[in-house]
Amino acid sequence: LPDRERTGPVFRTVQKAVFTRHQLRMVYRRRSRTAVQSVVEPHGLIAAGRSWYLCASHDGDIRFTRLSRIEEAEVLTEECPDDSGFDMTAAWQKQREEFLERFEAITATAWVRDERWSDVQEWTLRATTTDADDEPPEDDGWTCLQLEFMDHLHATTVLLRLGPDARVIAPVSLRQDLVRYLERTLERYQDDSA
Repeated sequence: LPDRERTGPVFRTVQKAVFTRHQLRMVYRRRSRTAVQSVVEPHGLIAAGRSWYLCASHDGDIRFTRLSRIEEAEVLTEECPDDSGFDMTAAWQKQREEFLERFEAITATAWVRDERWSDVQEWTLRATTTDADDEPPEDDGWTCLQLEFMDHLHATTVLLRLGPDARVIAPVSLRQDLVRYLERTLERYQDDSA
């Protein structure tokens, strides 16, 4: 669980608002980096990956806000309406499904060095072992994996981060895109060193 985010004053304040069922005033950063102030009715906290999210209502809409984006938090005296019929797990699942629908998923088959297993689990949507027709890059320490990504950009980003610790088998188009990207990068640096 993302314990690091549980140590700060924002986490404790948000947690208090959830437990006491009081409204919460918060200042948070949007993805555009602009700061926004909002008063919300908190329902609960959800741990996902290495982050915590606040599930709260604002003007009748359910929103999930990553705790690391909240810069200030204050518990207000106003109590929240009864939410005993609210299913936070279902709301989170719906949010996740709507988010993933915006992307064109891609699945890749790749040999990955065993020591990178924790990275693969963290960075992909799902990773499962699979059989391969070809041999691993080296004799020991490699596993053939089926890797699921949100889209082509997600796949490219993760596979580049894995660097020489991964070798894509399929789809061939993804492997070719990675090779072209690396060739262009190498050309760029060779031009600079001349």
